[in-house]
Parts: sequence; structure tokens; C-alpha cells
Amino acid sequence: MKNKLVLILLGTLLLLLVSGCGASQQAFLGMDVDMGPIPEDVCYSNGLPQILSASTESDGDIKLFYLRNNGDFVLQQYSFPGIRKAGSIFWSGGICK
Repeated sequence: MKNKLVLILLGTLLLLLVSGCGASQQAFLGMDVDMGPIPEDVCYSNGLPQILSASTESDGDIKLFYLRNNGDFVLQQYSFPGIRKAGSIFWSGGICK
């Protein structure tokens, strides 16, 4: 009986923690987060957007690494709550084919 009570309390605590998580934690736990449309300046090659990687950060932000249509490699930051575009870093010298 005591073990069941402990399991119920732990389950309730876990449920409360998950419901209070930010978007990056929700994505980590298997939930879906809509980031909105693909950036307008992304390079398309053979009809596919050239997005090299996307990652969630511990502070709740998302980093998107992609190739611009002018050849720049861009590391774009998106901040929560909601998805809003923040600062970016870019390197030139790529080729968008």
C-alpha cells in the first residue's frame, strides 16, 4: 500500500513538472512545438531547404543553422515564450546551388 502511494505521488509530481515545462523541454519529452515558417532567406537545392541543424538550448531557445540563398552560413537564435527571432551569427563563402 505504501509503495502505491509513493508511485502515485511521484506520478503526480512528474505530471505537474511536465505541464510547467517550456517549449524546448516539451520537445525533448516528445511533444510538438511549432516554430512557424522556414526563414525566407534559406537556400533551396533541388527543392529542399538547406537547413544543416536545429537544436534546443538549456535556456529554452532554439538554434537553427542553415545556408542563405546568398551563400552565407547562418546560426539563427529563436527565443521563447512563443517563437520570436533573436540575434544571428553568419559566415560568408558558401554556395547556394
